[in-house]
Amino acid sequence: MNLEFGIRLPVSGPFAGIENILRVAQQAEILGYDSVWVHDHIIWSSESHRKHVASGSVEAVTDSQEPVFLEALTSLSYLAALTTKVKLGTAVLILPSRNPIIVAKEIANIDVLSRGRMILGVGVGGRSSTRGQLETLGVPLRARGGLTDEYIHAMRELWASPVSSFQGKYVKFTDIEMFPKPIQNTGPPIWIGGTSRAAVTRAARLGDGWIPDLLSPSETIEKSILLRDMMTQFGRGNKKFVLASDIYTSIAAKPEEARKTASETILTRLHGRGSFQELEPKFLVGSPDELITKIGEYADAGVTHFDLKFIYPSVDKLVQMMELFSDQVAPSFR
Repeated sequence: MNLEFGIRLPVSGPFAGIENILRVAQQAEILGYDSVWVHDHIIWSSESHRKHVASGSVEAVTDSQEPVFLEALTSLSYLAALTTKVKLGTAVLILPSRNPIIVAKEIANIDVLSRGRMILGVGVGGRSSTRGQLETLGVPLRARGGLTDEYIHAMRELWASPVSSFQGKYVKFTDIEMFPKPIQNTGPPIWIGGTSRAAVTRAARLGDGWIPDLLSPSETIEKSILLRDMMTQFGRGNKKFVLASDIYTSIAAKPEEARKTASETILTRLHGRGSFQELEPKFLVGSPDELITKIGEYADAGVTHFDLKFIYPSVDKLVQMMELFSDQVAPSFR
């Protein structure tokens, strides 16, 4: 069993900043992690800053903080120059928010600058979390699925062909020459985010991988069976494909400490969806031995790559968790 582990960087939340994303990315590389990940919003409110914590913890959020959200692709471009081995991923880029021709250019450029380390995770954006952003940018909420599908086709055409043309409902261009092409053959892998049936269908039809969140191992098995059935229906049953997991994580030598660190952030993020005990099966929370067992369950469900969203009250604490995980958990899966 050879699993890959990545680290979610603090591009938003109480610790968002240049020094912290660089420190965490370089420490991830030193510790042997396989990837570092950013998430994506262009518009981010103070309320979202308080309640939708994807890096850090709610205990570290204060009323005086600005809702900082570092832009995803320029952040990865910066890190491409200051790392050498870790893959650089988006989990996920809200694709309908962006012009696909510009995104294709940016992603190709990052792939070149990183010497082929880019993973492009994309999604349509959640109704509640992205409605305001999409409306502000003039993107019809109901069209975001169709836009995402078409944008993927258009970007791949731009990456693959010396002279590119595309005629769709939302995107049209003729005889475009766009260079440099990505280093990775046919372009960086595109992993599809989301857990809805539409997202699973998109992953099966268009993706090189699927990176859902908020799924337990048993739910992952159920969805992955549907995914594989769909891939067969689309004539892609033999395609090389990555099943990943975008997952909240908290580790400590004493499991009660890990649960205490994680509970308030998870309950705030998933308010109204159940108690911490009910939600815990969807996360990696506990001692090293508990995480080894839980990761094994995800691996049995087919997961091979983890975007670890550690929950932490300080960046020093994050680094300690990263060290503990790399020392006592990751070796069991190498």
